[in-house]
Amino acid sequence: MMKNENGKLEIHRPSQRRNKSCTFPIIIDSEEVDTISDGERISIIFSPGVHTIYTKKSWLKSSPVQVDISPINSTELIITSNGLLGYKYWLSLIIMGIVVPLGASMGVAGFPIMILGCYFASSYTSRPVIITTSNHL
Repeated sequence: MMKNENGKLEIHRPSQRRNKSCTFPIIIDSEEVDTISDGERISIIFSPGVHTIYTKKSWLKSSPVQVDISPINSTELIITSNGLLGYKYWLSLIIMGIVVPLGASMGVAGFPIMILGCYFASSYTSRPVIITTSNHL
Protein backbone atom coordinates (compact mmCIF):
# COMPACT_ATOMS: atom_id res chain seq x y z
CA MET A 1 0.00 0.00 0.00
CA MET A 2 1.47 3.39 -1.05
CA LYS A 3 1.36 6.35 1.27
CA ASN A 4 -0.02 9.65 0.01
CA GLU A 5 2.97 11.96 -0.28
CA ASN A 6 0.94 15.14 -0.87
CA GLY A 7 -0.41 17.55 1.72
CA LYS A 8 -3.88 19.00 2.05
CA LEU A 9 -4.58 22.73 2.01
CA GLU A 10 -8.03 23.65 3.33
CA ILE A 11 -9.33 27.14 2.55
CA HIS A 12 -12.50 28.70 3.90
CA ARG A 13 -14.06 31.99 2.81
CA PRO A 14 -16.79 33.04 5.25
CA SER A 15 -19.85 34.70 3.75
CA GLN A 16 -19.69 38.51 3.89
CA ARG A 17 -21.72 41.32 2.32
CA ARG A 18 -18.53 42.95 1.05
CA ASN A 19 -17.29 41.23 -2.13
CA LYS A 20 -20.20 38.76 -2.04
CA SER A 21 -20.38 38.49 -5.81
CA CYS A 22 -16.59 38.25 -6.29
CA THR A 23 -14.62 35.07 -6.80
CA PHE A 24 -11.03 35.19 -5.53
CA PRO A 25 -8.28 33.23 -7.27
CA ILE A 26 -6.02 31.07 -5.09
CA ILE A 27 -2.44 31.67 -6.20
CA ILE A 28 0.25 29.30 -4.94
CA ASP A 29 3.88 29.91 -5.93
CA SER A 30 2.76 32.38 -8.66
CA GLU A 31 0.34 29.88 -10.25
CA GLU A 32 -3.45 30.15 -10.05
CA VAL A 33 -4.58 26.74 -8.80
CA ASP A 34 -8.24 27.34 -7.93
CA THR A 35 -10.87 29.96 -7.11
CA ILE A 36 -13.07 30.46 -4.06
CA SER A 37 -16.51 32.06 -3.87
CA ASP A 38 -18.38 33.68 -1.00
CA GLY A 39 -19.21 31.17 1.74
CA GLU A 40 -17.26 28.38 0.07
CA ARG A 41 -14.84 25.86 1.60
CA ILE A 42 -12.34 24.10 -0.69
CA SER A 43 -9.56 21.55 -0.32
CA ILE A 44 -6.48 21.49 -2.52
CA ILE A 45 -4.05 18.57 -2.59
CA PHE A 46 -0.55 20.00 -2.99
CA SER A 47 3.06 18.91 -2.75
CA PRO A 48 4.59 19.14 0.73
CA GLY A 49 6.99 21.94 1.59
CA VAL A 50 6.99 25.69 2.05
CA HIS A 51 4.73 27.54 -0.39
CA THR A 52 3.79 31.19 -0.88
CA ILE A 53 0.05 31.78 -1.14
CA TYR A 54 -1.93 34.92 -1.94
CA THR A 55 -5.19 35.99 -3.53
CA LYS A 56 -6.41 39.13 -5.25
CA LYS A 57 -9.47 41.06 -6.26
CA SER A 58 -8.96 43.14 -9.40
CA TRP A 59 -5.92 45.29 -8.60
CA LEU A 60 -6.03 44.60 -4.87
CA LYS A 61 -3.65 41.83 -3.79
CA SER A 62 -3.51 40.22 -0.35
CA SER A 63 -0.24 40.05 1.49
CA PRO A 64 1.55 36.81 0.60
CA VAL A 65 1.59 34.15 3.30
CA GLN A 66 4.13 31.35 3.57
CA VAL A 67 2.79 28.03 4.78
CA ASP A 68 4.43 24.67 5.35
CA ILE A 69 2.25 22.03 3.72
CA SER A 70 2.75 18.67 5.37
CA PRO A 71 1.59 15.22 4.24
CA ILE A 72 0.72 14.43 7.87
CA ASN A 73 -1.37 17.48 8.90
CA SER A 74 -3.71 19.58 6.80
CA THR A 75 -3.03 23.31 6.55
CA GLU A 76 -5.96 25.67 7.10
CA LEU A 77 -6.42 29.20 5.75
CA ILE A 78 -9.29 31.69 5.89
CA ILE A 79 -9.73 34.24 3.12
CA THR A 80 -11.80 37.29 3.96
CA SER A 81 -12.07 40.98 3.11
CA ASN A 82 -10.60 43.50 5.47
CA GLY A 83 -13.04 45.66 7.31
CA LEU A 84 -12.52 49.28 8.00
CA LEU A 85 -11.85 49.99 11.62
CA GLY A 86 -11.36 53.28 13.36
CA TYR A 87 -9.74 56.07 11.38
CA LYS A 88 -9.59 54.11 8.09
CA TYR A 89 -13.39 54.08 7.87
CA TRP A 90 -13.63 57.82 8.42
CA LEU A 91 -10.65 58.52 6.18
CA SER A 92 -12.29 56.73 3.24
CA LEU A 93 -15.53 58.68 3.79
CA ILE A 94 -13.66 61.98 4.01
CA ILE A 95 -11.72 61.22 0.83
CA MET A 96 -14.91 60.39 -1.05
CA GLY A 97 -16.67 63.44 0.40
CA ILE A 98 -13.90 65.79 -0.78
CA VAL A 99 -12.71 64.20 -4.01
CA VAL A 100 -16.03 63.47 -5.70
CA PRO A 101 -17.50 66.99 -5.37
CA LEU A 102 -14.12 68.54 -6.25
CA GLY A 103 -13.82 66.43 -9.38
CA ALA A 104 -17.45 67.06 -10.35
CA SER A 105 -16.99 70.82 -10.02
CA MET A 106 -14.08 70.68 -12.48
CA GLY A 107 -16.12 69.10 -15.26
CA VAL A 108 -14.37 66.70 -17.61
CA ALA A 109 -10.94 67.66 -16.25
CA GLY A 110 -12.01 66.49 -12.78
CA PHE A 111 -12.89 62.98 -13.89
CA PRO A 112 -9.36 61.59 -13.26
CA ILE A 113 -9.42 63.13 -9.77
CA MET A 114 -12.69 61.34 -8.99
CA ILE A 115 -11.37 58.02 -10.31
CA LEU A 116 -8.14 58.24 -8.30
CA GLY A 117 -10.04 59.21 -5.15
CA CYS A 118 -12.44 56.30 -5.53
CA TYR A 119 -9.53 53.93 -6.23
CA PHE A 120 -7.70 55.07 -3.08
CA ALA A 121 -10.79 54.80 -0.88
CA SER A 122 -11.79 51.38 -2.27
CA SER A 123 -8.28 50.04 -1.65
CA TYR A 124 -8.99 50.32 2.06
CA THR A 125 -12.42 48.74 1.92
CA SER A 126 -12.17 45.59 -0.14
CA ARG A 127 -8.62 44.25 -0.11
CA PRO A 128 -8.61 40.46 0.42
CA VAL A 129 -6.84 39.15 3.52
CA ILE A 130 -5.50 35.65 4.25
CA ILE A 131 -5.70 34.50 7.87
CA THR A 132 -3.65 31.46 8.75
CA THR A 133 -4.88 29.01 11.36
CA SER A 134 -2.15 26.37 11.19
CA ASN A 135 1.36 25.70 9.80
CA HIS A 136 2.11 29.39 9.27
CA LEU A 137 5.79 30.31 9.04
